[in-house]
Amino acid sequence: MKLSLELKDAGNQFYKDNKHKDARRMYTKSLQVFPFNHDKPAENKDFAIILANRSATLEVTGPYLEGLRDIDLAFKYGYPKEMYYKVGFVKF
Repeated sequence: MKLSLELKDAGNQFYKDNKHKDARRMYTKSLQVFPFNHDKPAENKDFAIILANRSATLEVTGPYLEGLRDIDLAFKYGYPKEMYYKVGFVKF
C-alpha cells in the first residue's frame, strides 16, 4: 500500500505542475501495485480515488472514453460520495 500511495502522491504533484501525462503514468503505476481487495471490491476507496485522479488527467489529455471508464470503476469500487463534486466528467 505504501508504494501505491507514494506513486499517487507523485502523480498529484505532477498534476499540480500541469504535467498531465506524467501524472497519468504515476497513477497507472499506483493502480498496478495497489493491494486490491477482491473479496470486497466496494471497499477499495483509495483505489477508487486513484482511478478518479487518473480520469482527471484524461479529461485534459484524452482519450475521454478511458476517463469515463475510470470514473465508472471509481464509483464501483467505493469512491466517496462526499467527493463526487471533484469528478469533472460527472455533471449534476
